[in-house]
Amino acid sequence: MAVLVTTLRSRQGVAATTIVEGRAVVVGASGVRNDLPNVTYATANTTQGVYVAFFPPDNFGRPTLRSLYTAPYKQNYNVNNANLYGDPVLSETMDLVPRSQWKEPSAYSGELIALHWGKIGITTGCFVDSANIKIPGNKVKVAGSGLFEYTASTYIVGEVDRYDAVTDTLYLILY
Repeated sequence: MAVLVTTLRSRQGVAATTIVEGRAVVVGASGVRNDLPNVTYATANTTQGVYVAFFPPDNFGRPTLRSLYTAPYKQNYNVNNANLYGDPVLSETMDLVPRSQWKEPSAYSGELIALHWGKIGITTGCFVDSANIKIPGNKVKVAGSGLFEYTASTYIVGEVDRYDAVTDTLYLILY
């Protein structure tokens, strides 16, 4: 579960591919549903327009149908199609706990994503673990698959605020 400490800039979008919460992402030009922009992992050494992906909280009752997390869209049914009628069997995945409370939930293609930029805490699956990345004041850059990693001088997107060894959470300040 990524932690939002202070947000300086926020956006929203639709996941174009599977995205893990807490990873570095960028916003594309057009949306999967033609309304909100695409969100994809930031490529290695990206320095502009980098946000951290968050799975947005919801107010759904539990259990929650997985399809409620996607952006709304219209679907036309042909009522003359005999294959639409049959036994009422529900075969959709349901969540008993909100996915925004999972450690590193995945947002699948077509699902809504909250994007934040500022002071953010990320879990161990969202950065390349090294001794240098845990030192306050050290700089970070974007590595492959949207991971954050330590850098000495190039492609800087932020700096380390602190590392919490108890919860394995790295707090970053993104510029």
